[in-house]
Amino acid sequence: MRIPNCFFEQYNDSKSEFIVACALYALINARTQLSRNGYEICVKQDTIARKCNISLPTVRRVLSKLEDKGLITHKYRTENAVGDLGTYHYSIKQYSLKSDYTYVDSYFLSRVPNDLFYFYCLFCRLADSRTHRFYQSLRDLQAITGFKKSKISCYIKRMILLKLIRKRKKRTHCGDFAHNVFTVATKSKGNIRPKIKPLFKNRISYNKGFVKRLLRFFEKIFENRIWGWKKGIPFIFRGGG
Repeated sequence: MRIPNCFFEQYNDSKSEFIVACALYALINARTQLSRNGYEICVKQDTIARKCNISLPTVRRVLSKLEDKGLITHKYRTENAVGDLGTYHYSIKQYSLKSDYTYVDSYFLSRVPNDLFYFYCLFCRLADSRTHRFYQSLRDLQAITGFKKSKISCYIKRMILLKLIRKRKKRTHCGDFAHNVFTVATKSKGNIRPKIKPLFKNRISYNKGFVKRLLRFFEKIFENRIWGWKKGIPFIFRGGG
Protein backbone atom coordinates (compact mmCIF):
# COMPACT_ATOMS: atom_id res chain seq x y z
CA MET A 1 0.00 0.00 0.00
CA ARG A 2 1.05 3.59 -0.66
CA ILE A 3 0.94 5.94 2.33
CA PRO A 4 1.07 9.70 1.65
CA ASN A 5 4.02 11.23 3.48
CA CYS A 6 1.80 13.95 4.92
CA PHE A 7 0.16 11.31 7.15
CA PHE A 8 3.31 11.19 9.30
CA GLU A 9 2.85 14.85 10.29
CA GLN A 10 -0.96 14.98 10.39
CA TYR A 11 -1.64 11.86 12.47
CA ASN A 12 1.53 11.42 14.55
CA ASP A 13 -0.31 12.33 17.76
CA SER A 14 -2.79 9.44 17.49
CA LYS A 15 -1.66 5.95 16.45
CA SER A 16 -5.27 4.81 15.93
CA GLU A 17 -5.95 7.61 13.48
CA PHE A 18 -2.75 6.83 11.59
CA ILE A 19 -3.43 3.11 11.21
CA VAL A 20 -7.08 3.63 10.21
CA ALA A 21 -6.07 6.25 7.65
CA CYS A 22 -3.52 3.79 6.23
CA ALA A 23 -6.15 1.04 6.18
CA LEU A 24 -8.49 3.27 4.16
CA TYR A 25 -5.76 4.13 1.67
CA ALA A 26 -4.79 0.47 1.40
CA LEU A 27 -8.17 -0.14 -0.26
CA ILE A 28 -7.37 2.28 -3.09
CA ASN A 29 -6.10 0.66 -6.27
CA ALA A 30 -6.18 1.24 -10.02
CA ARG A 31 -9.85 0.22 -10.24
CA THR A 32 -11.04 2.60 -7.51
CA GLN A 33 -13.55 5.14 -8.79
CA LEU A 34 -12.52 8.78 -8.51
CA SER A 35 -15.20 11.45 -8.13
CA ARG A 36 -15.17 15.15 -7.33
CA ASN A 37 -15.24 14.27 -3.61
CA GLY A 38 -12.22 11.96 -3.88
CA TYR A 39 -11.72 8.21 -3.98
CA GLU A 40 -14.93 6.22 -3.58
CA ILE A 41 -14.57 3.11 -1.40
CA CYS A 42 -17.05 0.81 0.30
CA VAL A 43 -15.95 -1.07 3.41
CA LYS A 44 -17.51 -2.36 6.60
CA GLN A 45 -16.42 -0.96 9.94
CA ASP A 46 -16.00 -4.51 11.21
CA THR A 47 -13.49 -5.14 8.42
CA ILE A 48 -11.47 -2.06 9.41
CA ALA A 49 -11.52 -3.14 13.06
CA ARG A 50 -10.32 -6.62 12.14
CA LYS A 51 -7.51 -5.37 9.90
CA CYS A 52 -6.29 -2.77 12.39
CA ASN A 53 -6.72 -5.00 15.49
CA ILE A 54 -8.78 -2.38 17.31
CA SER A 55 -12.29 -2.42 18.73
CA LEU A 56 -15.38 -1.39 16.79
CA PRO A 57 -16.20 1.64 19.02
CA THR A 58 -12.63 2.88 18.50
CA VAL A 59 -13.06 2.59 14.74
CA ARG A 60 -16.27 4.62 14.85
CA ARG A 61 -14.64 7.30 16.99
CA VAL A 62 -11.55 7.44 14.75
CA LEU A 63 -13.64 7.65 11.56
CA SER A 64 -15.54 10.58 13.06
CA LYS A 65 -12.24 12.34 13.82
CA LEU A 66 -10.91 11.67 10.32
CA GLU A 67 -14.11 13.17 8.95
CA ASP A 68 -13.54 16.30 11.05
CA LYS A 69 -9.92 16.55 9.88
CA GLY A 70 -10.95 16.36 6.22
CA LEU A 71 -9.63 12.94 5.18
CA ILE A 72 -13.19 11.60 4.77
CA THR A 73 -15.00 14.19 2.68
CA HIS A 74 -18.34 12.42 2.36
CA LYS A 75 -20.08 9.27 3.59
CA TYR A 76 -23.49 7.67 3.15
CA ARG A 77 -25.30 4.37 3.59
CA THR A 78 -27.75 2.66 1.26
CA GLU A 79 -30.99 0.91 2.17
CA ASN A 80 -32.46 -2.28 0.77
CA ALA A 81 -36.11 -2.96 -0.02
CA VAL A 82 -36.85 -3.99 3.56
CA GLY A 83 -35.32 -0.81 4.97
CA ASP A 84 -32.15 -2.26 6.49
CA LEU A 85 -29.05 -0.08 6.29
CA GLY A 86 -26.15 -1.36 4.22
CA THR A 87 -22.41 -0.81 4.21
CA TYR A 88 -20.88 2.64 4.52
CA HIS A 89 -19.57 4.35 1.38
CA TYR A 90 -16.69 6.75 2.00
CA SER A 91 -15.18 9.47 -0.14
CA ILE A 92 -11.46 9.76 0.68
CA LYS A 93 -9.48 12.91 0.01
CA GLN A 94 -7.21 12.58 -2.99
CA TYR A 95 -3.46 12.80 -2.46
CA SER A 96 -0.77 12.54 -5.09
CA LEU A 97 0.71 9.02 -4.98
CA LYS A 98 3.18 9.43 -7.83
CA SER A 99 6.25 10.50 -5.86
CA ASP A 100 5.43 11.79 -2.36
CA TYR A 101 4.49 8.48 -0.72
CA THR A 102 5.93 5.61 1.32
CA TYR A 103 5.37 2.02 0.26
CA VAL A 104 4.51 -0.46 3.02
CA ASP A 105 3.32 -3.97 2.36
CA SER A 106 -0.29 -4.41 3.53
CA TYR A 107 0.82 -7.77 4.96
CA PHE A 108 2.11 -5.90 8.05
CA LEU A 109 -1.10 -3.92 8.58
CA SER A 110 -2.67 -6.55 10.82
CA ARG A 111 0.58 -8.14 12.05
CA VAL A 112 2.35 -5.17 13.58
CA PRO A 113 1.07 -3.91 16.97
CA ASN A 114 -0.84 -0.64 16.81
CA ASP A 115 1.65 1.36 18.86
CA LEU A 116 4.54 0.13 16.67
CA PHE A 117 2.90 0.51 13.27
CA TYR A 118 3.66 4.24 13.07
CA PHE A 119 7.37 3.66 13.72
CA TYR A 120 7.50 0.71 11.32
CA CYS A 121 6.06 2.88 8.51
CA LEU A 122 8.43 5.70 9.49
CA PHE A 123 11.42 3.34 9.25
CA CYS A 124 10.18 2.17 5.84
CA ARG A 125 10.13 5.83 4.80
CA LEU A 126 13.68 6.43 6.04
CA ALA A 127 15.09 3.18 4.66
CA ASP A 128 16.72 2.83 1.28
CA SER A 129 14.42 1.27 -1.31
CA ARG A 130 17.07 -1.21 -2.46
CA THR A 131 18.86 -2.29 0.73
CA HIS A 132 16.02 -1.46 3.22
CA ARG A 133 18.55 0.12 5.59
CA PHE A 134 18.57 3.43 7.45
CA TYR A 135 21.24 5.08 9.58
CA GLN A 136 19.41 7.74 11.62
CA SER A 137 20.45 8.05 15.25
CA LEU A 138 18.18 8.50 18.26
CA ARG A 139 18.78 12.27 18.10
CA ASP A 140 17.66 12.35 14.45
CA LEU A 141 14.57 10.23 15.21
CA GLN A 142 13.74 12.53 18.11
CA ALA A 143 13.90 15.55 15.81
CA ILE A 144 11.68 13.82 13.23
CA THR A 145 9.00 12.40 15.53
CA GLY A 146 9.13 14.68 18.58
CA PHE A 147 9.26 11.73 20.99
CA LYS A 148 11.81 11.29 23.75
CA LYS A 149 14.92 9.20 23.18
CA SER A 150 13.96 6.73 25.91
CA LYS A 151 10.57 6.08 24.30
CA ILE A 152 12.10 5.65 20.84
CA SER A 153 14.70 3.28 22.27
CA CYS A 154 11.95 1.14 23.87
CA TYR A 155 10.10 0.98 20.56
CA ILE A 156 13.25 -0.09 18.74
CA LYS A 157 13.96 -2.84 21.28
CA ARG A 158 10.43 -4.21 20.93
CA MET A 159 10.67 -4.16 17.14
CA ILE A 160 13.97 -6.05 17.28
CA LEU A 161 12.38 -8.70 19.51
CA LEU A 162 9.46 -9.00 17.07
CA LYS A 163 11.97 -9.26 14.18
CA LEU A 164 10.51 -6.22 12.43
CA ILE A 165 13.95 -4.60 12.21
CA ARG A 166 17.54 -5.78 12.61
CA LYS A 167 20.27 -3.80 14.30
CA ARG A 168 23.97 -3.93 13.43
CA LYS A 169 26.80 -1.82 14.80
CA LYS A 170 29.06 -0.31 12.18
CA ARG A 171 32.81 -0.16 12.79
CA THR A 172 35.16 2.55 11.59
CA HIS A 173 38.64 2.09 10.14
CA CYS A 174 40.10 2.58 13.64
CA GLY A 175 38.09 -0.35 15.01
CA ASP A 176 35.69 1.55 17.25
CA PHE A 177 31.93 1.54 16.80
CA ALA A 178 30.15 4.29 14.90
CA HIS A 179 26.43 4.78 14.32
CA ASN A 180 24.03 1.83 14.19
CA VAL A 181 22.67 0.38 10.97
CA PHE A 182 19.02 -0.76 10.98
CA THR A 183 17.46 -3.06 8.40
CA VAL A 184 13.69 -3.12 7.98
CA ALA A 185 12.12 -6.56 7.61
CA THR A 186 10.09 -6.90 4.43
CA LYS A 187 7.92 -9.63 2.96
CA SER A 188 9.76 -11.52 0.26
CA LYS A 189 7.89 -11.92 -2.98
CA GLY A 190 7.57 -15.49 -4.17
CA ASN A 191 6.84 -16.88 -7.61
CA ILE A 192 4.34 -19.48 -8.69
CA ARG A 193 6.02 -22.36 -10.46
CA PRO A 194 4.07 -24.28 -13.09
CA LYS A 195 2.92 -27.67 -11.94
CA ILE A 196 4.85 -30.45 -13.67
CA LYS A 197 2.75 -33.46 -14.48
CA PRO A 198 4.62 -36.56 -13.31
CA LEU A 199 5.14 -39.45 -15.71
CA PHE A 200 4.11 -41.97 -13.07
CA LYS A 201 1.80 -40.95 -10.24
CA ASN A 202 3.14 -43.74 -8.08
CA ARG A 203 5.12 -46.93 -8.44
CA ILE A 204 2.09 -49.05 -9.30
CA SER A 205 0.42 -46.82 -11.87
CA TYR A 206 1.57 -46.55 -15.46
CA ASN A 207 1.19 -44.23 -18.40
CA LYS A 208 -2.00 -45.38 -20.10
CA GLY A 209 -1.47 -43.27 -23.19
CA PHE A 210 1.92 -44.82 -23.84
CA VAL A 211 0.50 -48.34 -23.47
CA LYS A 212 -2.35 -47.55 -25.89
CA ARG A 213 0.06 -46.21 -28.49
CA LEU A 214 2.24 -49.29 -28.07
CA LEU A 215 -0.72 -51.67 -28.55
CA ARG A 216 -1.87 -49.73 -31.62
CA PHE A 217 1.63 -50.09 -33.06
CA PHE A 218 1.59 -53.86 -32.60
CA GLU A 219 -1.90 -54.09 -34.14
CA LYS A 220 -0.62 -52.42 -37.30
CA ILE A 221 2.26 -54.85 -37.44
CA PHE A 222 -0.09 -57.83 -37.05
CA GLU A 223 -2.25 -56.55 -39.93
CA ASN A 224 0.81 -56.62 -42.22
CA ARG A 225 1.37 -60.34 -41.35
CA ILE A 226 4.88 -59.76 -40.16
CA TRP A 227 4.15 -60.94 -36.68
CA GLY A 228 1.92 -63.77 -35.63
CA TRP A 229 0.94 -65.62 -32.52
CA LYS A 230 1.60 -69.23 -31.72
CA LYS A 231 0.62 -70.53 -28.33
CA GLY A 232 0.62 -67.01 -26.98
CA ILE A 233 4.27 -66.37 -27.96
CA PRO A 234 5.06 -63.92 -30.79
CA PHE A 235 7.26 -65.22 -33.61
CA ILE A 236 8.33 -64.08 -37.09
CA PHE A 237 6.94 -65.78 -40.21
CA ARG A 238 9.76 -66.77 -42.46
CA GLY A 239 9.10 -65.65 -45.98
CA GLY A 240 5.78 -64.14 -45.00
CA GLY A 241 4.39 -61.37 -47.19
